[in-house]
Amino acid sequence: MRRADCLRFVVMRDSGDKLILDYIYERDHAPVERGQLQYDCAGQSWPVRLSDECAQRQAECYLAVYLERRKR
Repeated sequence: MRRADCLRFVVMRDSGDKLILDYIYERDHAPVERGQLQYDCAGQSWPVRLSDECAQRQAECYLAVYLERRKR
């Protein structure tokens, strides 16, 4: 059985130089795991990365879209 059917992200805090993302893994429309990621905008880095590389890449894509929209 796979870990989850879905992985969702949301920006919980944007202080300009630091972003906090919440993530939730869902299976059968119910949460099975959640956590937070921090992104350092000045250093353009993740102090702690997700151990699942596919999920980390999804977080990076979500963040790229968020940052592009934030510029507007």
